[in-house]
Amino acid sequence: MKNTFFYENSFKIYMLVLAIVLPKVFADDCEIWNNVMMSINEYFYKDFQSKNFANCCEYDGLTCDSNFITGIKLTDKDIGYIGVSNFNNEVVGHLQNLSHLTSLELQCSFGGSLPEKLGDLTNLEKLNLQNNHFKGNLPDSFCNLKKLKYLNLSGSYIDGYIPYGFKNLENLENLNLKSTKLKGYVPLIPNLKSCDYEFSDLCHLKSSKCNGFGEYEDLHGCSKENIKETNNNNGNPNPDSDEFKDEDPPKTKKYSRAFIIKIGCRIAIAVLAILGFIVSVYETIKRKKSNKKTDDTKKLINNNNAPSNQGNGYSNTPYTPSYLQPASSRNPPASTTPYTPSYLQSASSHIPSASPYTPPSSTEPYSSPYYRTDSNIPSVPPSAYFNSNTSNPPPPPYYPPNSTSPYSNYTYDKKSSKN
Repeated sequence: MKNTFFYENSFKIYMLVLAIVLPKVFADDCEIWNNVMMSINEYFYKDFQSKNFANCCEYDGLTCDSNFITGIKLTDKDIGYIGVSNFNNEVVGHLQNLSHLTSLELQCSFGGSLPEKLGDLTNLEKLNLQNNHFKGNLPDSFCNLKKLKYLNLSGSYIDGYIPYGFKNLENLENLNLKSTKLKGYVPLIPNLKSCDYEFSDLCHLKSSKCNGFGEYEDLHGCSKENIKETNNNNGNPNPDSDEFKDEDPPKTKKYSRAFIIKIGCRIAIAVLAILGFIVSVYETIKRKKSNKKTDDTKKLINNNNAPSNQGNGYSNTPYTPSYLQPASSRNPPASTTPYTPSYLQSASSHIPSASPYTPPSSTEPYSSPYYRTDSNIPSVPPSAYFNSNTSNPPPPPYYPPNSTSPYSNYTYDKKSSKN
């Protein structure tokens, strides 16, 4: 009866167990991830928390499978505050608790030495630490990463020799050590398919399946001295063994015709580029000089065609400041006639005489009804036109045309008399 109950309800029991266990496991992985972020820097942790993810697997930098964190991929943009970021044994200790972690990619400009505990992440299949600022030697613990298939340490400052134990990484297929300071030979990794050692001090073993230098393979062959020096420094248990006795020292390079043509083409392109730059600079300078000469010619033509001061206000005479002019040109000649105030001058000198209006086509002055000599209008003396209190003298007498005698009869102005 009991067996029948469990048989009929086994699926429900299984789902119940998953509902209880998996959230706890998932919560444990997210809690570990929180510890990882706090160990890197607290700003990274606070920024992550501010996004209010329902669970940590919603974060773009994490890869999850069945609610387990299997991959981590971080860049400078994700972490920020690089100057206070850390990647040390403490961080790796938290990562070690992620039992399903198989991929770790950190391109975050981390500095310092490579953590020794990285060798404890034995489940890693991909480790990408390119473009970081790690220094020092490559830890021997890397030889424990037996499952590792991909390793990229390019663009870092690690130096020294590659540990001899790398020959035991049987699953390693891709190795990138470009632009590092590593030297000596690369141990014979059995299944290595792709490698890149350019811009490093590494040398190539003839028996290696991957040369890492492309068409420049023969330029980086290992000599017997390189092999001996590396054996003494890479942890080889038998540095004097005959393991590499068949390795021939690099011979004097006999460049192939194709190689010579390729190098010649590159040199020709470089020379043409330099010549083109020089010609462009020369043409630019020449054009500027030509433009300047044209501008000077235009200015000269404009100055020669400048208008004179006859009737248009322009003058070709250069300007001379007043303090450089002679005294005769600055001070007008003194007058010999004594100054006489206007009130002492005669009336004829400061009061203009009135000229009679002469109609067109007439030689006789116009006879105005307001200014005539009828005998019926009484004559008014000149003093009547002025106030007796004023000091101004009366106007001069009016002389009719062709007459030497003043006009004797004065009349009132009708308009004035009305006022």
